[in-house]
Amino acid sequence: MDAALFDAAFVTCDSGRFRALFTEDAEFNRDKAGASFGEP
Repeated sequence: MDAALFDAAFVTCDSGRFRALFTEDAEFNRDKAGASFGEP
C-alpha cells in the first residue's frame, strides 16, 4: 500500500488513483496546521 500511495502521489501524479486509496472519512494531522478533513 505504501508503494501504491507513493507512486500515485509522487511518481505518476495520478490524483484519481491517489484519492481512491482513501475512504471518505480519512483524516490527516499536520504538526503545524492541525487536522484536515475531506477535500483540500
